[in-house]
Parts: sequence; C-alpha cells; structure tokens
Amino acid sequence: SDLVKESVTVVGETRQFLSTIEGSSNFKQTTLNLLPTSRTMLSAVNLSPSVHATGPDGNYSFSGAMSFENSFMVNGVQIQDNLRGDPFNLFIEDAIQETTVTTSSVSAEYGRFSGGIVNTLTKSGGNMFSGSFRESFSNDNWRTVSPFGEPKVNKTVPTSEFTLGGPIVKDRLWFFGAGRLADPQVARQTGYSKVPYTFEDNEKRFEGKLTGSPKNGQRIEFSYIGIKEDQKNSAYPNSANVMDLASLTNPSYPESLVGLHYTGTFGGKFFVEGQYSARRFTYKNAGGT
Repeated sequence: SDLVKESVTVVGETRQFLSTIEGSSNFKQTTLNLLPTSRTMLSAVNLSPSVHATGPDGNYSFSGAMSFENSFMVNGVQIQDNLRGDPFNLFIEDAIQETTVTTSSVSAEYGRFSGGIVNTLTKSGGNMFSGSFRESFSNDNWRTVSPFGEPKVNKTVPTSEFTLGGPIVKDRLWFFGAGRLADPQVARQTGYSKVPYTFEDNEKRFEGKLTGSPKNGQRIEFSYIGIKEDQKNSAYPNSANVMDLASLTNPSYPESLVGLHYTGTFGGKFFVEGQYSARRFTYKNAGGT
C-alpha cells in the first residue's frame, strides 16, 4: 500500500494594528431629567462604564488614563481649563439635547487628549415654535451640618431656566435661545477663627444659536454661550485658608464661547466640514486686597 504523508505548518502572526470597536455611551437629556442627577454633562459621565472619579478633587479617569487627559466639549468645542482639565459650566441644563461619552478607540478626528471624549450637543430650533420654563429652589438651611452646629442661611433662592426656539424661515433658517439665572447664598466660616459670613454667587448664563440650510446637503450653525458671574465674600482657595473677613474678595468670572460650524456635500462624492471657535475666560478682582 502507498504511504500517505501530511504536513501541517503553523505560522504565528502579531498584527501591528488591531481593529477594535469604539466604546461610547449616549445619554438623552430627557433621560437624565427623570433620574436623581444634577442634569449636567458630568451626570452623563457618572453613568458611563470605564469612568471613575479617582483623580485629584474627584476628577474623572477614563479607562485608567490621568484625569487631566480628557477632552470635554460643547457642540464640538473644548471647554475644559488648561491646568486640571476640568470642564467649565458653559451650558444650560434645559438647553442640552444629548451627551456622548467615548472611552476607547476614539476616532482620529479628535485631538489633544489621551483619555476620553465627552461631547454635549445643545438643542436647535425647528419648524415649530417651542419652549420651556423651569424653576428650582434651594435653601442653605436645608443641608445637614455636623454636631458642632455650623451657621446656615435660611433663605430660599430660585434657579430659573428657560428655552425658546422656532423658525425664522421655514425649512431654511431656525433660532434657539436659552437662559439660566441663579443667585445662591451659603453660610461659611473663616479658618481657625471661625468668624461666620455669607458667600453669594450671582451667575447668569445665556445661549443663542442660529442654524441654516441654504441648500440641500449643506448646514451652517452659529452658537454663542456666555456667563456673567459675580461673587461676594469669596475665599481662595477655600474658607479654611482665610482667617479674617478682610481677606475676602468680590471677584468676577466673565466667560464666553463662540462656535461656527459648516458641513456640506457636493455631487454626492465630496464632503466638506469646517469649524471655527473661540473661548474666553477672565479672572477679575480675584486677588487678595
């Protein structure tokens, strides 16, 4: 009988690049409104997998990266500070449409990060007029203090939020606007000397957006978000470092964010996308006197 021989060759191969699926979570603002959260973009971050508040001051680490290596954006524009990577409050909760949190295999279109991506999109106007109004109340006297009995301010303070959107030219041009007004007052004490005082943070946020579609397949969006914040009896970095009332200051923190975004398709085979943005943040009267 003939002898049958067979040989098997095993080749080991390590690919330089692996195809992995992007890991992201999308949270509609209507869902966050039903949950016991603060309805901010960080509320969506708290609900995302692979995210832990293990960084300095409770900042967020994405998939084990350093907490200052993330990118926080509103309408595609970065809003974090340049030191710790914390996001500024350049949004109005009732004006948020959705928030996407991406923790792995992020698209190459993003840059200047090595952790995770958080992008919050705000609402745009449509062919029907619509709006909302929300009134929330807070009182410093409602919080719990230690057995030592720290002082509290018994004053109920409202936080007002409102939105309005609709058409300027149907099917071509729409507008959207929103606002948030808050003036909370909180009782504090100086460090060591325990002198009581009241801290006040008067903050006004405004947002305006124009969205246009000059032709089919083309979209232009202009957005502006501004904050006017004035504080009374502020202590830096906190009240524990201030021993007398003369060390308190009355700083202001004006802030603005401008974004212009364009997308368009030409001939079904050519796609163009461009964006311009500018963000300003200022410390005024924040130094000791």
